[in-house]
Amino acid sequence: MKHRNGFVSNSSSSSFIVAFKKAPESAEELHRFMFPNDMDKVFNSTYSDSCNVSDVVLTTMLFIEEGEVAQQVTPEKVLNIHQNIHNLNIEGEVAIKREYISNFFEQFKGGAFYLFTFNDCSWEYCFIGYDIFRNLPNIEFDGRLDI
Repeated sequence: MKHRNGFVSNSSSSSFIVAFKKAPESAEELHRFMFPNDMDKVFNSTYSDSCNVSDVVLTTMLFIEEGEVAQQVTPEKVLNIHQNIHNLNIEGEVAIKREYISNFFEQFKGGAFYLFTFNDCSWEYCFIGYDIFRNLPNIEFDGRLDI
């Protein structure tokens, strides 16, 4: 069960900052980043019908190219907004959360960071149930981040 502090809405949006070695230039490269050992996996989710790795990769690449669900971010864009830090999905005070986010960006410095936001009222929310970022460094936030 998730425990939330502060303002809670009826929205179940989730945001993830995902670190890639570099900005993916093709679906094939993104596939190697996301699923290096799962070439033929089929995902089953409580949120939607099942789908395969290729479907997830192609859709994620589309998210990145269109810039609507996914957008490239910098540490400054995330850390300069207090509410973003407050929404980090870990226990602790704001100072601890700020340090956690800073350490994440520092640990993967030189990589490409993307913010993915999945709204509960949209079809792409089913991707959360697929755990699509399990092979990539990522941090999860409750709600939508302001960038």
